Amino acid sequence: MLNTATLTDAIFSDLTSQTETKASRGIIECFACRSTFVYRKPDDPERNGRFCSKTCQDGFDAGSRYKPVEIASRHNDGQTMGKRGQGFAVTCPGCDKEFTSLGLRCCSPECERRYRERREAIKGQETKAKRTCEVCGKRIPRYTPIGRATKATVRHCSPGCRRMARNGVRAP
Repeated sequence: MLNTATLTDAIFSDLTSQTETKASRGIIECFACRSTFVYRKPDDPERNGRFCSKTCQDGFDAGSRYKPVEIASRHNDGQTMGKRGQGFAVTCPGCDKEFTSLGLRCCSPECERRYRERREAIKGQETKAKRTCEVCGKRIPRYTPIGRATKATVRHCSPGCRRMARNGVRAP
């Protein structure tokens, strides 16, 4: 009869030996800049394996210590965006509220629409008129059912309207 404690210990040791950690794969953290790198035995006897590069080792030997770098980026309009969490602190041009952005200009799709409408109104541009069917007056779709763009010469919304136009029927 098997002892359950011995069996449990054997299974546990087998499972823990199979899991790889970063250290077991040779991935370590640089002592100076805190970036990770694959450990390789240094070629130069003066070089230490705790550093990712000669530059980091020389900087550390000269007395510099690791300090987190404050990342700042510039927005298109010149304002500086401060780092916040995983993104940047940005003021939404649609609603003028500050939010954390991972690369988006506005905080929501509604604000993006509002921003674009305001921008178009400022430029004085009118929205492009949609093409309509000559027979029924419905809007001609921009894309065909197979996903291709509708040609500019198309004047009817469907094959039925095209047949009606051939027979001489016009829009009421």
